[in-house]
Amino acid sequence: YGDGTSASGTGPFSYIYPFPVVYNANLTVIDINGCTDSITHPVEIFSAPAVDAGTDTFTCSKSNVILSPSGASSYVWQNNADLSCTNCTNPVANPSQSTTYYVTGISSNGCSASDSINITVQQKQKITAQPDSFSICQSDSVSLNINGADSYSWSPANSLNNTTSQNPVAFPTVNTAYTVIGKDSNNCFADTAIINVIVNPKPIVNIVDSVINLIKGSAYTIITSASNDAQSFEWLPATGLSCYNCLEPVAAIDKNITYTLSATNAFGCTNTDKITINTICTNESIFLPNTFSPNNDGMNDYFFPRSGTAIKIKSLIIFKRWGQMVFQKKNLKANNSADGWDGKYKSKLQNADVYVYMMEL
Repeated sequence: YGDGTSASGTGPFSYIYPFPVVYNANLTVIDINGCTDSITHPVEIFSAPAVDAGTDTFTCSKSNVILSPSGASSYVWQNNADLSCTNCTNPVANPSQSTTYYVTGISSNGCSASDSINITVQQKQKITAQPDSFSICQSDSVSLNINGADSYSWSPANSLNNTTSQNPVAFPTVNTAYTVIGKDSNNCFADTAIINVIVNPKPIVNIVDSVINLIKGSAYTIITSASNDAQSFEWLPATGLSCYNCLEPVAAIDKNITYTLSATNAFGCTNTDKITINTICTNESIFLPNTFSPNNDGMNDYFFPRSGTAIKIKSLIIFKRWGQMVFQKKNLKANNSADGWDGKYKSKLQNADVYVYMMEL
């Protein structure tokens, strides 16, 4: 074959030469009598063309791309309805989706080679908000959710924590319509969506006292106020309160405690206020019960002042509701039931009723 290799037989022969040069192929024939003859024939091997279909690229949907192959004298493109021609060098491609195009290039010597080019089509993107409206309470925040694009731009920016995020946090003080523009990474298309955020007011609730000191065992009506839109109330904890869902409960003072009042309106918005009650329990404290039962059962038979120590009391006077005095005692001591009232007036047990006392210390 002219390259150091040979073969024998009756032919025909097929051989692939490894390099593009001129080879002197020699054929020797032998007849039945053993006579020979030979001939040498030059065989020129050409290189295949270095066909390049072009660099992979992208295009926007419904846009054209002119293909520009190189490395050969003529070209034939694989049949494709997206191409303006197939037996031409520079067809116009109009792909509706990402497509690979194949081309065969032919050199002037008739040698051929193939290559391909991939065109990625950027489709039009539509952004969607999920959901497209929110209702929040004043001073609250909400996460806005959008998808369908590669990049985003939000406005207005003054009540957002991030204007380019897919999920920014909004903290508006008034009803606000947020506009977002979404774009693809190739900047082919843009789409717009709007998310509305309704800001509902919170009710106003106020506890007059924030901190108060009271004698242990006493009762205290918590004074409050609330706006007209407040529909329901809740006290936490409910311990020691006459009611947990009213506006002004009576607290039985037993220990240091902090109460929180929550007010809620028709929008479900809630506002709170707090009061801390500190108990005072010293030897100088005086406690008087608000009821007693003089029935000689050995329990609560006398009405008398109590204290942590035997405080001296200048006088204790008790009246009926209409002003008639039924008991009077001077210079008595606390914690002494014998100094108290046994419920009698002129040795006669008085009716169960409301009485008024006045004590001087």
